[in-house]
Amino acid sequence: LLARETVTPAQQPVGFAALALPDGKPYLEQLSVRPAQGRRGLGGALLERACRWAAAQTASELWLATYAHLPWNAPFYERRGFRQVPEASCGPELRALIAEHKRVLPQPEQRVVMLQRFGAATSSR
Repeated sequence: LLARETVTPAQQPVGFAALALPDGKPYLEQLSVRPAQGRRGLGGALLERACRWAAAQTASELWLATYAHLPWNAPFYERRGFRQVPEASCGPELRALIAEHKRVLPQPEQRVVMLQRFGAATSSR
């Protein structure tokens, strides 16, 4: 998923969001913006698009997993309405994804699951 704001005038991507449907629920697998393009609202624009995509799946929520200790991870999502939830609240497919993250990514003890619930408004702000 690319937001219009995440490409250069020459249509070169500077950020992306990867989304999936584990357990049939919208899940943000990855959100990334090139560091040179950071602090311009591109991550927020991508997250906004991800929330609209989730709503289009007839969902009222968007799940993700991220690092708790990095200021550009969990705090970024918390400022946009996401809250940490226990892994036990995840379905089996999402729990398996998180287990894989913890197996292959550094600092597995810092991985957290986050969730944003929304209604008719799909804004992440």
